Amino acid sequence: MRILVLAVKPLSMRSGDGLRFVNVARELLPEHSFELVCYAKDGQQLDAESAAVFERVRQLPFPAGERSLIARALMPLSSDHFSPSDEPMRRAVAEALTASTFDLVFDIGGLMLSNLPPRGRTPPVVVDSIDEPALTFERALQHAKWSEKPRLWRTKAMYERLNEQIRERADVNVYASELDAAHYARAHPGARVEAIPNGVDTEQFQPRAGAAEPDRIAFEGNLAYEPNADAAVRLCRDVLPLVRRSHPGARVVLIGRDPSPEVRALASEHVEVTGTVDDVREHLLRASVFACPMRLGAGIKNKILQAWALGIPVVASTAALGGLDAVDGEHALVADEDEDFAKRIAQLLDSAELRSKLGASGRRLALEKYTWKAQAARFERLFREFAARR
Repeated sequence: MRILVLAVKPLSMRSGDGLRFVNVARELLPEHSFELVCYAKDGQQLDAESAAVFERVRQLPFPAGERSLIARALMPLSSDHFSPSDEPMRRAVAEALTASTFDLVFDIGGLMLSNLPPRGRTPPVVVDSIDEPALTFERALQHAKWSEKPRLWRTKAMYERLNEQIRERADVNVYASELDAAHYARAHPGARVEAIPNGVDTEQFQPRAGAAEPDRIAFEGNLAYEPNADAAVRLCRDVLPLVRRSHPGARVVLIGRDPSPEVRALASEHVEVTGTVDDVREHLLRASVFACPMRLGAGIKNKILQAWALGIPVVASTAALGGLDAVDGEHALVADEDEDFAKRIAQLLDSAELRSKLGASGRRLALEKYTWKAQAARFERLFREFAARR
């Protein structure tokens, strides 16, 4: 099967969309082949791992003449803010579809649909939205100050408009979480939507006996991303002081690239902010507990899949576990209020037996349900269904 992939930027294994697509594509090679057409800003390139899954890659300059902040503010609510389209890209996509017989078009994020030829002149279109930005901003509004709410309402409305475009143009929309898929389905009754989770490389992420340090608590993610930054601040400012009442030696390590100024300011005697690391596994394996007190965001949390695969016991909020098939007390300890979250962490720090039990059950769950091979098989069934329709 030949698949034309569209993306708003070059793929990278450091980003969630690149990690998801490349790992799925690796499992589907060589029975299927992929070509990529994408935008690229100055200096942007695919990383080597991403480039290796494509037979051909064509990158076009990101559309010039970006609007000023004032002009953008005066625009009607539109997804054009983050869904670029121009004549060179429309021509490149049409030429690719004419030059080769593709069975499917696969749009990563749904941001390139306006560059496609009209419906009826393309193969079936599969969009992989991955997560639901409208749900992300809906959650953000629950915690935002009144001064921040106009911006959040506006951005949420623009993403809802993007979803309308996906509904009009795509044959199926895919999410990584059942919760996100249900949010889209409620807004667009009758639209075809599927939930296919992310996976984790359970060979690369393996437990290591004796690596954990007492009272060490870890959180990991892109720390420039607002939902991750919010969770990091909450963990260090609100939760850690409560844990330290019973465990004075407790300390947190925040692992991840591009920490925001607010996150960098958390660094102290009891908080380590690593920035970018060469191997996230080495830092995670030193933790006795992985804590994920997220309130914002959507989709599935790769960070929790990685912790499970490494056999690290997890304490997480309901929002962080959204879309994951986890049972409280079996695969993770779940808490939403600061006091309860701290008690759950302390409970794990007190009991090596509970840490071992929870870590082992998390590892089993990753092996049973969240390998990339399993998720690739689900994508393949979807691809074959729509290719057969053509």
